[in-house]
Amino acid sequence: MPEYAIQTFNLSKKYFLKKEIVALDNVSLEISKGELFGLLGPNGSGKTTLIKILCTLIEPTEGKAFVNGYDVMNESLRVRKSVGFVSTENTLYYKLTAFENLEYYASLYKVPKNETKKRIEELLELVGLTSRADDLVERYSSGMRQRLSIIRSLIHSPDILFLDEPTLGLDIVSAKQIRTSVKNFSKERECSIILSTHDFREAGELSDRIGILSNGKIVAADKIENLKKQFETTSLEAIFEKLTSEA
Repeated sequence: MPEYAIQTFNLSKKYFLKKEIVALDNVSLEISKGELFGLLGPNGSGKTTLIKILCTLIEPTEGKAFVNGYDVMNESLRVRKSVGFVSTENTLYYKLTAFENLEYYASLYKVPKNETKKRIEELLELVGLTSRADDLVERYSSGMRQRLSIIRSLIHSPDILFLDEPTLGLDIVSAKQIRTSVKNFSKERECSIILSTHDFREAGELSDRIGILSNGKIVAADKIENLKKQFETTSLEAIFEKLTSEA
């Protein structure tokens, strides 16, 4: 078994439009198995680009990346079987119930039929949606849909879960429910989680370790308490502002 959930070596991504845009610039990073890693950065810093490369949704321009020990370029199918991905884009089927949505995705991932019902029931309970399992998703609140999106990405029991701004645009109560759900399955399942967020409280509350991206570069990757000692402050926001203003 691989020692790391994620390894990148001098990973870069450039877009060639009217001019060259460097989205990622020689990013080297290691994330341990079972770790909940928070990824912080300003808009345009490269967070979503990094996640999309690691999920094999786009290809890097240079460098190497390994997810669960698999090369993202040469073993993309194995990578996809190893990961779950939740983005800000809602891809649920509103005219199906929550149970039917999960059942459909289970079939896509070829979850054995004799395991599907039990797995769905466990996941619905994990995020507090058991009583609403047979309701159409169009009747769900935005927070409920996001909780359903998260467990949909867990239906095939991935080793690694990517959460790209999972609480973006949610009200305080819904965001808290999402954070509680993340905590629950982080404790109960042997699953590495990479959490991209703009919310300092969320990053501090959930992460074992954080990485800060600025202008496509990793400017810090450490435990929050170590960064607070290094910068002699108790404020994660102050550390973020200092590092991103200097990058």
